[in-house]
Amino acid sequence: MRPVRTAPLLLALAVAGCASTVSGTGSARLSPNSDSSRAAPSSAPATTAAPTSPPVLTPAGLGERLRAAAVREHSAHVDVVSGGLGGRADEQLDGGTVTALHVVQSVGAGVSYEIIAVGRRAWVHLPAFYSTHARWVIVSRSSPVTPARNLAGALSGVRATASPATAAGYVSEAASVRVLGRRTVDGTATTAYAVLVVASRLPPGSPLRAQLAAAGLDKVTLELDADANDRLVRFAAQGISVTWSHLDEPVHIAPPPAAQTGRS
Repeated sequence: MRPVRTAPLLLALAVAGCASTVSGTGSARLSPNSDSSRAAPSSAPATTAAPTSPPVLTPAGLGERLRAAAVREHSAHVDVVSGGLGGRADEQLDGGTVTALHVVQSVGAGVSYEIIAVGRRAWVHLPAFYSTHARWVIVSRSSPVTPARNLAGALSGVRATASPATAAGYVSEAASVRVLGRRTVDGTATTAYAVLVVASRLPPGSPLRAQLAAAGLDKVTLELDADANDRLVRFAAQGISVTWSHLDEPVHIAPPPAAQTGRS
């Protein structure tokens, strides 16, 4: 795995506006044998096109742009900060769905878990104080090892949180969106947005809806950063920040060696 990269989570906003005009000129050259005195004058005066207003920014429109970019991504590195604890991961993507994931998640006091998920299978490497015979324990709802059993129920949420397409879905269902300005996140120039998400408008079972319910909140403002190609670079909500980097760089995630895996 790549070393941890510390992403700057809050940067000064540089609000910038941009305006551009496009103009063009053309000329017709008479041939050597033509009679310029017979050239017909222009029948219509030149006109200047009226300026067009930029399209109105809506949650659905922004969400669709973000999702269209997300489904084209094939891999990324992810840094997560949640509740003051950090995690990092490499991921492989297909059509917006995480197909493989390699996570190192801190749980505090210098203790961390390592998780590999490939397709529907997953394994967890537990801290040293667990007396497991296998280095990698198979994640299963029937596992005799409590963390592996608990992770089986949480893994779908982990995959969803790691996918930029999930965040794009939150935007599409939002109540409002506004542009905060231009800034730079981990060296990438972005446009920052503030999105108001209402819990009741989120799909049932979505990780964010569950988190809002657990916190007793009915709405939350999300901050998003997207690059010039509408790819999500950063997503931040109440107590959580997710940053994507190394987009589409080669990533290979494979199951751990069979000799080092087991149910306990």
